[in-house]
Amino acid sequence: MSLQEKNRLATFRLQKVFSLTLILFVIVLSIVSFDYVRAKVRDQKRKADLRQINAALNIYYDKYHNFPEAEDKDWAGWDATYEPAGNVSSFLDVLYEKKIIDFVPTDPVNNEFYHYRYKKYPAGVYGCKRSFYVLQIVNFEGNESNHGRASCPEQDFVEWAQNGYSIQVFE
Repeated sequence: MSLQEKNRLATFRLQKVFSLTLILFVIVLSIVSFDYVRAKVRDQKRKADLRQINAALNIYYDKYHNFPEAEDKDWAGWDATYEPAGNVSSFLDVLYEKKIIDFVPTDPVNNEFYHYRYKKYPAGVYGCKRSFYVLQIVNFEGNESNHGRASCPEQDFVEWAQNGYSIQVFE
């Protein structure tokens, strides 16, 4: 084999390796981008769910003149859409049973790190004069700049869901 043929063969092999590397890079980049987009879509669903839940809680209040109690209180008094023991009861069931919502929304991932939670507090807790509830998205998959508002003189509830979103409504 001549030197010229060896150079052509080496060039051909180098081009082949470069092409395969480029294709693999594009595939990996596509997968990573797709995962990022899916996470953003799930975060948008979380925000839409929370708006719907908050509106449903306000309808419940208008109809019954109070907010629903937390049903199972297994997360330090919080009622959550994720139940580690498999218990399926949640504060949303009351809204569904009263036909205020058509379905029970859950976090798209709905595990110990990503779920919705609700807790109703009586007047006087953490220095708040009126009773209130806190509704939270526990965690977003992406970094969010707006984490909502929920606080009393002695407690900022946003700290309990630092990469989530918090809503506080007083009775």
